[in-house]
Amino acid sequence: MTKQQPVKLFAEEQPLLNRTLVSPQITNRRLVDKTGLLSYAGNKYSMPRTYHRKQVAMLQEKYTLQVFDVDSSCIIAEHQIPECKGHIIKNAHHYQDLKKSIQRKNNQIEIITAAISYAPIVRIWARSKFGTFM
Repeated sequence: MTKQQPVKLFAEEQPLLNRTLVSPQITNRRLVDKTGLLSYAGNKYSMPRTYHRKQVAMLQEKYTLQVFDVDSSCIIAEHQIPECKGHIIKNAHHYQDLKKSIQRKNNQIEIITAAISYAPIVRIWARSKFGTFM
């Protein structure tokens, strides 16, 4: 509990709220490609994995590109726009989920490989204990 009047708090927070919402005049929408890159003004910008192959809204403010979720109107990415064209601008945070997914898959492969390598030993043990059922 803050013990402050909601009207005063709202007045303080309103500039921040307007910054995260898509303005009604933003009509520039693009589709993020399957590799997670968004093409804009001759450059490509990384997007979070959850937005691959999805539509997003964009707003350019001077040398900054802001990208918004179309449904929730929240900012999902913000990139500096380079002076030259032909660049791929990546945010390392956009690829963290992918790194974790790859790590999980590698761990699963190691477990399966270990289980396969122990299979003959388990068969020999089972035959010695229970006879030939395998």
